[in-house]
Amino acid sequence: MPERNFRSFSGRSFLSYTPIRSASSGSSKWSFRSASTDSTASWPTPPKALKGNSSCPSRISFVPGFASVRQLTSPKRIALVLAGIAFLLVLLISAHTDQSSAIADVHSLGAFRPTRAHLPEDAHKKGSDPIQWLEQNSNNKYAVSKGLHAPSLDWNRRPKAALISLVRNSELDGIMQSMRQLEFRWNRKYQYPWVFFNGEPFTEEFKAATRKLTSAKCYYEVVPKEHWSLPDWIDEGRFMNSLEYLGTIGVGKGWLVSYHHMCRWNSGFFYKHPFLRNYDFYWRVEPDVHYFCDIDYDVFRFMRDNNLKYGFNMNILDDARSFPSLYRTARISTRIESPENPENRRQGKVAS
Repeated sequence: MPERNFRSFSGRSFLSYTPIRSASSGSSKWSFRSASTDSTASWPTPPKALKGNSSCPSRISFVPGFASVRQLTSPKRIALVLAGIAFLLVLLISAHTDQSSAIADVHSLGAFRPTRAHLPEDAHKKGSDPIQWLEQNSNNKYAVSKGLHAPSLDWNRRPKAALISLVRNSELDGIMQSMRQLEFRWNRKYQYPWVFFNGEPFTEEFKAATRKLTSAKCYYEVVPKEHWSLPDWIDEGRFMNSLEYLGTIGVGKGWLVSYHHMCRWNSGFFYKHPFLRNYDFYWRVEPDVHYFCDIDYDVFRFMRDNNLKYGFNMNILDDARSFPSLYRTARISTRIESPENPENRRQGKVAS
């Protein structure tokens, strides 16, 4: 069959290339070949050519847009894509490795070392180095046995310290939980006494249950009435209205009178209790507290030997609506009680 050329339906001129379609049949010895400048050109095709016989190979020499596809998939572009994928894989693997090492570090002993804090300039003159102290004494060096002081304590006096807790008779289960864990993790090795405080006398059940949980001495004290009641100069009506307001806006326990007595006592009155005059350090223990790690050093000795006054392990964020004037009042009090105040210097007063 002779070749026939077809123009595009749009009347465009021939392109520089000529797409070719061809089909052939081995059995009929005929062939069909057509050329067109537009893929929309049409021509009649013998039915035999559309049946698709396996012995009848077909060849498509041109696919619309194939040139642009070949341009996008050039070897240079493929190499760049592969390089980008490899780079991303390297980043993912390195990030996973860093994360795994960080998780492993959490379980190492060195991860629990306290961060070296900024010490006063005269700290080294006093021979105070908390980090070095922990490295040398975190082996229960000053532990006691059966309530008797070890021989190593003769040359270094034991601190005057106690574990104190403000607790009610109804909180017996909670304080027993705290005692069990603190005794097991620490105090069974150091035998510091327990001092319990209450706004009312402790029951015999409370005393018997707590004594069974420790081999150290236990003491039970009642908070003086003047430390657990409203002062005479407080307007009781205004005070109760304030509690009602705190309850209305949802401040936790803000409407409980006993809660305010507790906060007031813990903020300063506790150290004025006559029984605590014999102690220099205290550890405040709350009911329902958990201790998950062994403590292998004398906490009170650590405080004393390093000239530390206050220590804590964790602080929770309190509701600032319950003490809106605390910061301002504390600053005013500090200025009034400061030794720099001329009135205080004239009268010989020193801030407590």
